Amino acid sequence: MDLVRKYIEENNLNTKSEKFSRRDEDKFRRYHLMKYIRRNHNLTQTAAFFDMNHATIIHGLNVYENLKDYEDFRIVTEEVRFLFPLDDSGKMVSRSEFGIVSLVTLQNQANKILNSATF
Repeated sequence: MDLVRKYIEENNLNTKSEKFSRRDEDKFRRYHLMKYIRRNHNLTQTAAFFDMNHATIIHGLNVYENLKDYEDFRIVTEEVRFLFPLDDSGKMVSRSEFGIVSLVTLQNQANKILNSATF
């Protein structure tokens, strides 16, 4: 979990961070991390990672469930999902299992961008 704490600090996802942001991209990353952390911690412990209260974590988990299947959410959270992977049911998976799928997804996205680009 030290890696999770480091990621939260480096990306200003903690409410005590001077550069704390409410941008959708940052909220989406927080929601994914809340789900990831919640697998092994109770609500209060999960909240401590972000300096939030348990009610905020409950809200974040509900929003995660509502957004997880949307393409925009999946694109924005690609990096955090690669570093801290969950399967479709919300369970943790190994990085190697997720990495193969993730690399294919990234390659497909890159091909779409290249095909739509005009030079």
